[in-house]
Amino acid sequence: MYEANLCRPGAGEHDYRVPDLVFARPENISDFGLEGIAELAVEILSPNDETYDKVGFYGEVGVRELLVVDPGSRHVEHFVLRGPRLHAALPNPDGSIVVASIGVSFTTVEGPLLRLAWPDGRADI
Repeated sequence: MYEANLCRPGAGEHDYRVPDLVFARPENISDFGLEGIAELAVEILSPNDETYDKVGFYGEVGVRELLVVDPGSRHVEHFVLRGPRLHAALPNPDGSIVVASIGVSFTTVEGPLLRLAWPDGRADI
């Protein structure tokens, strides 16, 4: 879902954040948006945004993985849920980041471009 409300379960419009992109199971979707657990949230950095202020909230509501993408450099940061907190994950030795929830790897390549790879293909954006 694109720019969907991600709220604390039961809190609705009283406690929510809006990631740029979120992947979730259908049973976690409500009329207001997404209630808590998301498989993956994606934040795209922009000037003066509040991306890093949202990380704690995302962990508390059970976002399993978070990607923070810098559109200029195509650099990607990956956070993984451990307990009630999201923790920065290190990239693989080749520089790739594997997002288990969607089975896609992300690598910054010359250009700069962001290479997305999955079992049957890849794309550079």
